[in-house]
Amino acid sequence: MNVQVILEDTPRDQHIAIPIVQAVFQYIGRPAKVRAFNERMRSVERATDFDSLLPLLAARSGMVDLFILIVDRDCRAPNRPRGGNRAAALQILETRVVESGVLGPNCHFMACEAWEELEVWLLAGFYHTNWNEIRDHCDPKEAFFEPFAKAHGVIEKPAEGRAHLMHEAIRHYRRIRSRCPELRFLEERVSDRVL
Repeated sequence: MNVQVILEDTPRDQHIAIPIVQAVFQYIGRPAKVRAFNERMRSVERATDFDSLLPLLAARSGMVDLFILIVDRDCRAPNRPRGGNRAAALQILETRVVESGVLGPNCHFMACEAWEELEVWLLAGFYHTNWNEIRDHCDPKEAFFEPFAKAHGVIEKPAEGRAHLMHEAIRHYRRIRSRCPELRFLEERVSDRVL
């Protein structure tokens, strides 16, 4: 199975998203080749813009079995400080992409929001006494990931140490999935669509 991951910030986020998506497929018992889009979307708004996304999907639809769009939630939920409903917006986008007919008959598209940022998935692989605080924070990248990367001496490495830290974190995927319900939901959705 060929899977392409669409991210708002590919140069940094791919170091977290690709290992996570590979682990999702391993967990459900389905091998997959996972790659990230080369295009850097630069914002959630562009990554979720139907008119920008459609030509990119169309150009690859014959070579890809599943596209997974992963964006940060950024506290954009009805009960969160910044308000909004990113989950509903992503569901609408999924429906529009499928209804557009741009995907081939055996090609699928789904969207996933990381609560609140992808860096939380990485942090979930490590033991933290303040996990609930990390999980609930609106800006966990700045508040927790960056100090964590500095403390581990990897902040100056490429992608601010994401690849280095994710290499260790992904070994604990069961811990990550137990702490991040959106990943369990992604597993269910992938399993329903591709098995």
